[in-house]
Amino acid sequence: MLYLYIMCKERRLNDILDAVVYETSVEREEIMSCHRQAEVVEARCLAVKCLIVEGWCAAEIARKLHIKRQSVARMIEIFDNKRQFGGKYFLVMCHDIGKKLALNLLK
Repeated sequence: MLYLYIMCKERRLNDILDAVVYETSVEREEIMSCHRQAEVVEARCLAVKCLIVEGWCAAEIARKLHIKRQSVARMIEIFDNKRQFGGKYFLVMCHDIGKKLALNLLK
């Protein structure tokens, strides 16, 4: 039973990363790297927000994306700022990713 739970979470993580890669054109390896280019950070923030909405805890997200727990909290702040001030392009991207994954990223 635990194995199935873990496999479902892995599959959902892959679905989220695939959706973010498709919408942002940032490769999965870059999202899971420590690169700090604006596009990569934006894509990573989108992935983190999706995982938070899915109910993942910060420690689990940090472990899967190879980042620190504090970085997860910072990415949520960045996401919220982008959502508020980032413009129409970011909102459309959030909407499209959310639609693909059946998540509401803009609430």
